[in-house]
Amino acid sequence: MQLPQICHAGGYFHVQKASQTVTRQWLGMGVSGKIRSKLYAPDGSLFREFDRTVQEQIPALYILTPGFSSEFEYGPGRENYVIGLNFPALTYDRDTRSFMLDYDGLQLPMEDTLPLSETEVPVLREAFQTIIREHASAIPYRQLTAAWMTLDLLRRFFRQPADDRDPVKRFRQMLANDPGSSLPLEWYSHELGISRDTLRRKFFARYKITPAEYRSRLKLEYIKKLFSTTDMTLKEIAFAAGMKNPSHLSMFIRTRCNQSASSLCKEYRKF
Repeated sequence: MQLPQICHAGGYFHVQKASQTVTRQWLGMGVSGKIRSKLYAPDGSLFREFDRTVQEQIPALYILTPGFSSEFEYGPGRENYVIGLNFPALTYDRDTRSFMLDYDGLQLPMEDTLPLSETEVPVLREAFQTIIREHASAIPYRQLTAAWMTLDLLRRFFRQPADDRDPVKRFRQMLANDPGSSLPLEWYSHELGISRDTLRRKFFARYKITPAEYRSRLKLEYIKKLFSTTDMTLKEIAFAAGMKNPSHLSMFIRTRCNQSASSLCKEYRKF
């Protein structure tokens, strides 16, 4: 597998409202300033959305591939970085709606976003700024350094088991692996050998989000994925998402997205 070839790299800090289509592989980091955005998959279906009036922006790394498009608005305090790549090994599988890395014929699944803790942001900010600086130097060995640093950042997106010695990482992975779970926090704390309050406190200290809010966001993304990849009824989706009945699903979506479950389903469903 060849190193990713950096085509452009930059940081963005200005107020902006625009739309764009991705023409290369992207590695990015969003930190702050986003007001709203809608990201569309290559087939035109809604892939992910954000609205500051209903959720807080969590700093995160993300990857995209050609064919994605977006509408977005940033206000004061914007900070985000984008590295545009020529890297054919990074692809998007439309059937599973997931990203893959082709490593000598072996398809390795990749996460599409990685939430960052408060301590990770300054470290990765420096990494992106270094890549931007080294690439702009036009000096071959410094540009090679930037390519290696970019590949190292992409390595973070591999789906790997959490460190068994770290209960907070294990907890986050358990939630991510089963977004439809309705198990209480007490069950997870018992399985992990840590008190409920300690688990909640350490999770928030590391990721700056409560377990309850993190689970709600995972559940919403899971519901959207079911909307876009299945023909399940709202009742079936409610049960798959760990809800007792469609009314709970409707209330959940109304609270999170300020729209009905049926209207959100129509945005995502392409049958």
